[in-house]
Amino acid sequence: MEQSSVPAAKDLAKQLKIIHEELKANLQHAQDAQAHFYNKNRKPTPELHKGQLKLDHRKLGPYPIEKRIHDTNAYKLKLLSYLSRLHPVFHVSLLEPYKDPSKFHPHSNPIHIQLDETPTMIESIKDSQKIDKTYEYLIHFHETDQSEDSWIPLSDIPSNLDETIDRFHHRHPRAPRPNNILFQQRLTFNNSDEALVTLSSEDSVDKSIPVRPTSPKNVSINPKTNYTTPVCTTTRSSRVSQPAPRLDPIIPGQE
Repeated sequence: MEQSSVPAAKDLAKQLKIIHEELKANLQHAQDAQAHFYNKNRKPTPELHKGQLKLDHRKLGPYPIEKRIHDTNAYKLKLLSYLSRLHPVFHVSLLEPYKDPSKFHPHSNPIHIQLDETPTMIESIKDSQKIDKTYEYLIHFHETDQSEDSWIPLSDIPSNLDETIDRFHHRHPRAPRPNNILFQQRLTFNNSDEALVTLSSEDSVDKSIPVRPTSPKNVSINPKTNYTTPVCTTTRSSRVSQPAPRLDPIIPGQE
């Protein structure tokens, strides 16, 4: 290629060459900075050898290593037949060392805890409450302190205590009481498997609690018989209106 004899062309080619060298330097500087920050928290690459067992990135395997791909950090694995469509070369960051589980310390034998199989005796029912759609009863157990009284859901109370619950509600009519349908749907427990049993056949309701008074009866009011015609009314426009007297007066019971 013949050199141009035009001075302007030589100057332009020289400027483009300088710009090209500056761009290459800036690009190399950016790559070095990225590599520095990437390798800052990166662990050293493990050295793997042929025949070692490795797990792939999904923790499958272990698969033996066939060879290392030249001087790179990629390794070729010997995969199973059902993975024949999968490329067998993986980067070291996608591999995990295989550890023989037999080298781990064996777990100690579990400690057997013996539970007290003696059924807890219910002495009395002190109170009831309703939380959402669940009914609970405050149970006092035999030979226990009052601080150990517990709220027990109705579903955990044996069905043979239904009469005791009825006697409690008879003494405390204002206490929250479940519907009779809930009693019919309760699971019947066998006497041998019950965790809670009554102390005796006597009334186990705590009599030290004062009886709740009965609720007052609802008094129904008929608005027709107790309606009194207003003398005057005020409209939205602040105009006072007096209704005309009715010719047929309202007689109670004949509206």
